[in-house]
Amino acid sequence: MTAQFGVYTKWKIANLIAFVLLLSSWNQANSQTTYTTVAGGAWDIASTWDIGVPPSPLPSTDSIIINHDVTFDVTKTVRGVIRINTNASLTDVGGANLKIGKGAVNSGELINYGSITVRNLEVKPKNGGVATDAFPVLHNYGTITASNDLKIGNNNGAGTFNNYSTGVVNVADEIVLKSFLINSGSMYVSNVVKNYGGTIDGCGFIETPTIDIESNTGRPGTFECIQICGPSGSPTLIIVAGVFYFDFDDAYNNAPASEVVFNSVTTVFCSPAVLPVELIAFDASVVNNQMVALSWETATEMNNDFFTIERSRDGENWQVLGAINGAGNSTQTLSYSFTDENPYSGTSYYRLKQTDFDGQHKYSDVKIVTFGENETKEVVLYPNPTKGNFSIVLGTANQNLEIQVLDQVGKIVYTLNQENAASTISVVPNIPVGMYFVKILTENNDQIIKLIVE
Repeated sequence: MTAQFGVYTKWKIANLIAFVLLLSSWNQANSQTTYTTVAGGAWDIASTWDIGVPPSPLPSTDSIIINHDVTFDVTKTVRGVIRINTNASLTDVGGANLKIGKGAVNSGELINYGSITVRNLEVKPKNGGVATDAFPVLHNYGTITASNDLKIGNNNGAGTFNNYSTGVVNVADEIVLKSFLINSGSMYVSNVVKNYGGTIDGCGFIETPTIDIESNTGRPGTFECIQICGPSGSPTLIIVAGVFYFDFDDAYNNAPASEVVFNSVTTVFCSPAVLPVELIAFDASVVNNQMVALSWETATEMNNDFFTIERSRDGENWQVLGAINGAGNSTQTLSYSFTDENPYSGTSYYRLKQTDFDGQHKYSDVKIVTFGENETKEVVLYPNPTKGNFSIVLGTANQNLEIQVLDQVGKIVYTLNQENAASTISVVPNIPVGMYFVKILTENNDQIIKLIVE
């Protein structure tokens, strides 16, 4: 399938011209009335503003400048311009919504350099307008949090959301896109992104468990330059016109072009596998108290050039031990092995680095081995699996210790240091769902425990 650029290019030109004109005229008093905050407080309190409370809907000729922390508990509609400056915020405290362009055509703009927290955020005009309309538009350089939904555009394709490289957007339920989402920053959507005849571009990152795609009045859902992953790097479920697809390649090759258009070069969905090969076993064990034997098996391989075996003392700094050639392409179960004849005394970490013929690489899970004189005493971690928080029972109190939580490639994602610790430690790491390794470092030994967060 080939991307279609006609409407998109016209929109970019029109939107850019409109935005430049807006910025150049910002200080020329072209608005009928400009409301500026003079103090933090509630939107509907006169003392928050220099010339009184702005009306809602805000007329297309008027502007609002927010330089402080402002709260609101009644839905606000903006057909003019609202600008939230750095270190300022607009926060819903009563389940209210913010609507940009609602009830008008080709008007309404929100420019955010600070922080917005709202129940539902809409950037869409009333029924009408065309995809090349420059407004309504939202320019986000800061942080936006929607406790429910984000809706962008109407069935005519009018309405645009620009999330720049510094922009972060959090949506608790879903994004419904019917026009243009230009995302150069990061967006986190807890439920689903619905692309109903819209265009996603900008080369940024979207985390969502599900992408639901359908055409809208003849416009297919279009994906240009974007990276899309599920939580913790898991694959995103792809649904096109009600049909489930296994992965991006499946959707790209088999989904109807009338419903979805992918740019095969710049649209990237996370792979469902930890490695480009299907790794079905990876083990590390001490042999005769002299060496460490590593073994692994693959069920399938695709473009697999070689494996690199890496070792670490601390789970952070890695040393290359050797390399073993891969099979290239295979659909049979293949076995590999490697021996570390001079292992570290104490605790060591081992992992595989798998490299494709094109130089792309991925890492395996980390395996931990205790070797030599550094005997360990039993430590209990519970509950495991956990919903997030857990406790560690050390057995001996008054120890100085460090607790580290490592992800599957050995990166430390949480650290806790305690002096004269109690025999039981409560840990609140605030980490996403997934598999981790908890490293307990005491004065006498180290110990590693596998942790599942669900």
